[in-house]
Amino acid sequence: MTWRIHIDWAPEQYAYRVWAMGSGPGKKVMYLSDMEFTEIDNPELHPGTMPDVRPFYIKERGFLQALVDAAWREGIKPGALQADASEIGATKRHLDDMRTIVAAKMNVPLLMKVGK
Repeated sequence: MTWRIHIDWAPEQYAYRVWAMGSGPGKKVMYLSDMEFTEIDNPELHPGTMPDVRPFYIKERGFLQALVDAAWREGIKPGALQADASEIGATKRHLDDMRTIVAAKMNVPLLMKVGK
């Protein structure tokens, strides 16, 4: 199954709009018509437990991949990835500092700064 998913921000609804359609062999297509959240009282959770919430199942790994790709295009990135990016920036600045120190100690010109 091939999935096409589009996500964009709908400011008038203060929500994201999601269009999802999958097509496979033959003439029929599947589309995601609604995703509903149900509000419950906040139970006291213990580590490793979930409240009495029904899971939903997605058999199509391709759907999840298309969903993640569409979210990424909209600028929604995994939190861990955002942390990695800031760590990489800090590492580049540190390397620039080390290059500057070595160039000064060895009395050689510093040709370029990588972290800029």
